[in-house]
Amino acid sequence: MPAKNTAVASMKSASVSTTHSLAIAPAEYAARRAAVLKSLKDAVALVFAGDMDASIHGEFQAGAHFNYLTGITDEAGAVLLFDPLNPVEARRTILFLKPLNPELEKWDGFRAEIASALKAKYGFATIMRTTAFARFLLDATKRTKRFALLHSLAPHNAPVSP
Repeated sequence: MPAKNTAVASMKSASVSTTHSLAIAPAEYAARRAAVLKSLKDAVALVFAGDMDASIHGEFQAGAHFNYLTGITDEAGAVLLFDPLNPVEARRTILFLKPLNPELEKWDGFRAEIASALKAKYGFATIMRTTAFARFLLDATKRTKRFALLHSLAPHNAPVSP
């Protein structure tokens, strides 16, 4: 009986330690985005995280496509823009996040400002607020004249169920 308990304890400790080793590094998400960027050739593409809606109960969970390419699960309203023909290499993949909202963040938790620490955490060279999204999308589509949507067709502010 003691041997069995030892085995169970050892399995539990192994599962705890592997949980941390299973976390995907930002470099893996960057490699996934690089592969998508390369496959797009000269088309602009978007991936939306989705947004919260009053009818959704529970915590927000980003759409699967967005999560696969970014690893970000908790940024409602975020957008990933692929712009393969952007002359500035750092802007060929841009992450757009909603503006900070101090009133809402008192209840939902504080969000980080855009700085080098946030860029390193998410593995992006360029992160901007969604207030700049329309301008960058327009510039990109003027430059490429081709557009791809990398998930189901939906409005940019469509809610994503938890």
